[in-house]
Parts: sequence; structure tokens; C-alpha cells
Amino acid sequence: MSMIRLYKVLVGIGLVFVSVYDYALPAFEGKQIKVDPRTVTVDLFLLTLGMLLLISRCSPKVLKPFGFLQTSIGMAFTLLFAGFLVIKNWNFTQVDTYLGCGLLGGSGVFLLDIFVLGCCLRSSQEDGSGSEQERLLESGAPISRDNGI
Repeated sequence: MSMIRLYKVLVGIGLVFVSVYDYALPAFEGKQIKVDPRTVTVDLFLLTLGMLLLISRCSPKVLKPFGFLQTSIGMAFTLLFAGFLVIKNWNFTQVDTYLGCGLLGGSGVFLLDIFVLGCCLRSSQEDGSGSEQERLLESGAPISRDNGI
């Protein structure tokens, strides 16, 4: 399993946990569940996104209508948005804050990936040189020690 898929699974589990936690904890303690329209809307979004990420691990076809989750920039901004939604207040005694910080960090990694790949790919394409390996692949020649690689 690649690291990105593993990260998406962990994010999905975290989002499902956080969205259900606010309602499950009072139910287990026998207290009254507080329902606020804003909280319910945010929790439904987090639950939907979490389930989408978990199901996409088993069947990648699920993400086909959600093309933005298949690109690095789309995933970065989705995690950024979800991270700010999860952090309700900067109280580090709550699980939500730690998950939100993880989402913001993951968003930063995806954004860094975009910038690094953009810089590296642009420089080799602009000067036209590319690597010798790329030129051999384009010409169709087999890559072996005889070709100088």
C-alpha cells in the first residue's frame, strides 16, 4: 500500500471518528445529545468525506465523479478546508484539534509536492535536454548497458 493511500485511509478513519464522536459520547454516558444545525452540517460533511476516502481504498472508481480528490492540488485544498472545519477551537485536550493539525500538515505536504514537482518538471522540459534515459525511451531503444546507461 502506498503512503498516500495509507494516509487517505487514516484521514478517512479520523474524519468518521470525529464526526460520530460528538454524538456517540453523550449517548454512551446517558446524557442528552445537543443538536446544532451548524455542527450537524459540518459533521455530515466530515462523515461523507471520510467514508468517501475509505471506500475509495477498496474501489478507486468511487472517486471518478470527484476528480479534485485525484489530484494533489485538489486533495491539498480539501484537506485544508476539512482541517479548518475540524479544529473547532484550539483546545489541545480534544481529539479534533490533533486531527485538524494533521490535516493541515497533510495539506502542506500535498502543496509542497505540487511545488517540487512543478519546479523539477519545468526545468527539464524548458531546456529541452531531459535525461538520456528519457531520450532513449522516446526513441524506443532498449535500455541496457550497451546504450551507455
